[in-house]
Amino acid sequence: MSMKWYVLHTYSGQEEKAIEALKKRLQAYDLLDKLGQALIPVQQVMEAKAGKKVTMDKKLFPGYIIVEMEMDDKIWNIIRGTAGVSGFISAGKKPLPLSDEEVMSIMHQIEVAQDKVSSQVAFEKGDKVRITDGPFFSFTGYIDEVNPVKNTLKVMVTIFGRATPVELSFYQVEKIM
Repeated sequence: MSMKWYVLHTYSGQEEKAIEALKKRLQAYDLLDKLGQALIPVQQVMEAKAGKKVTMDKKLFPGYIIVEMEMDDKIWNIIRGTAGVSGFISAGKKPLPLSDEEVMSIMHQIEVAQDKVSSQVAFEKGDKVRITDGPFFSFTGYIDEVNPVKNTLKVMVTIFGRATPVELSFYQVEKIM
């Protein structure tokens, strides 16, 4: 029997623990050789935290893991009883393997996500921000425009009693709540 790819539903935020629990259960039944790869597709995103650039992993499919395995009734029952795994993506009651096209699409998404670090756009027009870097350090203003492609903002800052547009990087400001 050949290995196929399946999608398991997990409790959100418990993807890593679910993979570890799955490996331990399969090892306990001496069936670890039936498991190929277990993936949690992630993309690195750049976020501004307190005016500093921070790179973080963001899950592409939160609450899901993608596993390569040889499926049979015994494996299916072991997986269903694994802590952190709430079920399979299935058609009816039996797990449904991903098609070759679906696997290729997911692998392509993973590859593209690993090739680029994207910026998390946490700003919207009208948000009040404080400038944390540059010549307008400590000024406050309101966002007039957001450009996610260039990772820039146009912030309206009051200078000498007049609202003046200032173009800033996402990383030069922090939101004021």
